[in-house]
Amino acid sequence: MTDTSRYVATSDAVIILPDFNPDTDKRPASHPHDPAALQDASPLSLGRIQNTPAAHALVDMVSEALRPHLGSRSAASVSSTRDKGRQKRLSEVGHILGGLIRPGFKGQWVAVNEGAGTWFWKPDRQLPVRHNAFWNKARAMEQLGLIERVPGQHFKTIWGTMSGNAARIRATPLLLEWAQECGCSLTSATQDWKLVQPATIKQMDVPLVCLKDFPANRRQARSKPPSATDTLPLPDSLREVEQFMKQLSKRLHQFHFSGCCPPALSARFIGSEHFHGRIYALGSDNYQNGISKEERRLIRINDQPVEEVDVSASFLSIALALLGAPVPEGDPYRLPGLPDALRPAIKHWFVAFFGKGKAVKKWPDTTKEDIQKAVDASTIMQAVFQRYPELKNLQQIIPPAVAATVPHELRSWAIGQYLTNVEAKIMRVAMTEHMNEGGVVLPLHDALLVPATEQGKAYTCLQRASRAILGRELLTNLF
Repeated sequence: MTDTSRYVATSDAVIILPDFNPDTDKRPASHPHDPAALQDASPLSLGRIQNTPAAHALVDMVSEALRPHLGSRSAASVSSTRDKGRQKRLSEVGHILGGLIRPGFKGQWVAVNEGAGTWFWKPDRQLPVRHNAFWNKARAMEQLGLIERVPGQHFKTIWGTMSGNAARIRATPLLLEWAQECGCSLTSATQDWKLVQPATIKQMDVPLVCLKDFPANRRQARSKPPSATDTLPLPDSLREVEQFMKQLSKRLHQFHFSGCCPPALSARFIGSEHFHGRIYALGSDNYQNGISKEERRLIRINDQPVEEVDVSASFLSIALALLGAPVPEGDPYRLPGLPDALRPAIKHWFVAFFGKGKAVKKWPDTTKEDIQKAVDASTIMQAVFQRYPELKNLQQIIPPAVAATVPHELRSWAIGQYLTNVEAKIMRVAMTEHMNEGGVVLPLHDALLVPATEQGKAYTCLQRASRAILGRELLTNLF
């Protein structure tokens, strides 16, 4: 092991060296990747199988490429047309690619434990690929340049422990190129890789509520996800939220879910109880972002189909209410002088506006090229302030006493976090009433996912909650 390492490891035993100090320590970084992206990786899903001709073609291609690199075999046996282990290899490679391709097209890492004795490989998870078979193929894929890997000893979990030492792996551009040659893509991923066995995650392994400190600066605020480390002790002001999360978890435990992993939820706050507060579902096949929108429609709760009750233009509606502006009539994203064809660009402008907490005069570099070419950000800004002049005073949304608790350079950024908090509070109030009336509900940030038979009840609860928090009803869509 070279002196550039930041850990000493024997099997799964890990000794962590002190954090890198740029003033006193000249050690180079142990890897070139974004730590926040690595920390935010979801556990690898091994519950998907190839489901289309394109997916089958990719599995065949990768399986044949791996064949010479698996096990100790003579040159004659490798070149032989006889392949007794082909079907099992195709099955296992299919499960592995099913967990890698969709996140890979998004540039996302997935987490998988290297130690056979860790929770990931417990027999009761009934994974279709066993530990040795997986890592033999994963290391061969790494050797072929199809995946990249960062050893798990570099990581703490989101709860600040080294439990599990999960490695991070990701599809390389070469593997994604092979996928595209076979006809696989991000848009076809749901059809290409069918979810047949969602990976389980237990609520007992997930903190019901966590509080993260304010980021050090705006750059860190943009780069670190809410699931990053450095959580703080819960203050008394969040005990009510903790009790709600216990009630929600206990209620969900009484139901059977299919089409996604059983819900394991965590409410996350930043800085104090006044910022952020959304409820996140964890697990590689979770119902929020572990599966596609198309797959979400296939979820069943006690064999009942589900429907969403969605708040229309959530942040815009909440901001207008907090600023005392009139309830918008018609489409809230329709702006004077701009055609309806620009609606996607207008919605994108509002996302950037509330994220930055101030007017967007120029598109960020990360904006899609088609939006940048369609219209100037300043054109949308002028139309927005013409229809909603109250939004010029966006800084007034946060009460002065609450704003005083935020570091000065984060005041604008905190506006979006405060709006998120108000939205989350409305959802908690609505879910509490819905459960008290005998219903079951899953949070989707700005929507509620409920059995189809409870859609009307959830709509009523959401409207009552918005009246209680904002003094008026929010625009709500029923899907």
